Amino acid sequence: MRGITSPAPRMRSPGRHLPAIAWLTLGVAGIILGPAALAGGWLLASSPDGSAMQMPLHWLEHTPFPDYLIPGLILLGVFGIGSYIVVVAGLLRLEATPYLAFALGAGQLIWIGVQLAMIRTWHPVMHPLLIAVGAALIGGSALWWRTWHRSH
Repeated sequence: MRGITSPAPRMRSPGRHLPAIAWLTLGVAGIILGPAALAGGWLLASSPDGSAMQMPLHWLEHTPFPDYLIPGLILLGVFGIGSYIVVVAGLLRLEATPYLAFALGAGQLIWIGVQLAMIRTWHPVMHPLLIAVGAALIGGSALWWRTWHRSH
């Protein structure tokens, strides 16, 4: 007999604890990427001329965007909200979480790569940090997946 607080079988696999690497992965998504992407995305979307982040419009001359509205919305939605989806999925111990974290990390690396190719400007702090965040999400999710699948 299942108690009121028991999880549905599809939501959580019995006995699946969150390994330390999972907490690290969720921390990177929820503490670093999520807030940074929400704030950055909001600032870009609310000030599409880039003034709120001191980003000149001429950086966009090699992009399909006339201003920062669409990049801001992508940053806000995909990486801001997406980070918290990964965190919630991890706390619920959904089996898809390592895959979601991997996709978020890969998306982050692709986003930064495309951004660098388009804006042709390197920020000495922001870009290395965001590349490290993407790599940490990919590595953490792979180790998390391996830990879960080794136990079964």
